[in-house]
Amino acid sequence: MVIGYWLAMQDLFTSKVWEKAGFLMTALTILTTVIAGTFLLFHSVTGFVLAMIKKNEKWLWKGLHLMTISQLLYRIRGNARTLTVIAVLSATTVTAGGAVYGLYYNANDQVMTADPNTFMYQQTDEKIDQQVSAVLPDTMYDKNIVALSVPFNTKELNTASAFDSSEKRIYTVIDEKTYNELAEVQGKEALLVNDDNAVILDIGYDKRFSPKYKDKTIKTENSKEITFQSYKTQTVLNAGTAGITVVVSNDQFKALQTEGEHLNYRVIGMDQASTDLSEKIAKQIPEEALFSSAPKDFQTSIEGVGSLLFIGSFLGLVFLAATGSIIYFKVLTEAEEDKSQYNMLHKMGVNAKEMRKSIASQVFVIFFVPLAVGLLHSAIALKAFSGLLMMDLAKPVLIWMIAYTVIYGLYYILTVASYNRIITQNNKTEG
Repeated sequence: MVIGYWLAMQDLFTSKVWEKAGFLMTALTILTTVIAGTFLLFHSVTGFVLAMIKKNEKWLWKGLHLMTISQLLYRIRGNARTLTVIAVLSATTVTAGGAVYGLYYNANDQVMTADPNTFMYQQTDEKIDQQVSAVLPDTMYDKNIVALSVPFNTKELNTASAFDSSEKRIYTVIDEKTYNELAEVQGKEALLVNDDNAVILDIGYDKRFSPKYKDKTIKTENSKEITFQSYKTQTVLNAGTAGITVVVSNDQFKALQTEGEHLNYRVIGMDQASTDLSEKIAKQIPEEALFSSAPKDFQTSIEGVGSLLFIGSFLGLVFLAATGSIIYFKVLTEAEEDKSQYNMLHKMGVNAKEMRKSIASQVFVIFFVPLAVGLLHSAIALKAFSGLLMMDLAKPVLIWMIAYTVIYGLYYILTVASYNRIITQNNKTEG
């Protein structure tokens, strides 16, 4: 299991192990080692732990502990394969469901990162602005901003990225004043840009692939140099309209006005906006204006992930029902075999409360040890998945795990109740 976990936690894109062994071979190795390790855990390690507990004589001779431990030792080793299947099914269900729910849960944050303004488009005609204003309700802010589209020589940036060998890129450039005006209405921190320096706003920044911007220099076609003092993974302009944005000092912005194309953008912020309003605005704007809409992008994102969430939830319930049913029928089969033992204890004067306590303890271990192992497997898998997507999945995954455990716990309660009913009825019948 440790070998499988270690391989799973290696970065898919930068790990030498994944590179040398190949994706398919490494994935199969992870699967094989984790399943084999899970089987050994139930067959040997759990038995060893129970055997060590059995040596505690002071605890062992209290109540029915001796019987409980002895039966667990026999059953866990005998049911190692079944428990392995349950753990793997639980891990598969929680991993698939948690990953999809994590994407769904973070959909709004992803859209807000890419579209900090509710609407944004490039202004091409004053008449279009009037038509848009005619369909707009009250807004939080409605600003016209000036930007530049400047081609830069970015050869120095390419040393850190093997995925982009182009030496020229076009960035949208705004001045510090514009950035701070938008940052204020969007609830972001103000920015101070030094002379001849810049801050790049790259929402897609990934330290594995993106250039190491800090202290790197880019040049305009006329050899004007700009050095990045830092970078930010948030932006104040909608990425779908403006792309990657560079913030320069107010004086530097004036100096760059002869280097690129002048752009006029209209940015609109609203408390609430519908896709219907987005469609009305889109009808007033030509395609070349690069209109971007946060409500529309959110709807598209939810529609894409929502279908996956439905499929994942449905399959999760199927696997959960299968997992719970396997243990349910397995335990009740064993209850039929244990009737004579509990009837003997009944005749010896052991009260029903002690027997119920012993039954609940045995069933609890059979139910929740494989669940705990399955949740551990899924936690490692989802940790690797979140690292791959550079996304925080901790909260949605925890919610999914709790929901799964609660439903799984209902099977446990049902199984214990059925087990007790079988034993109680037999004791009444046999006397």
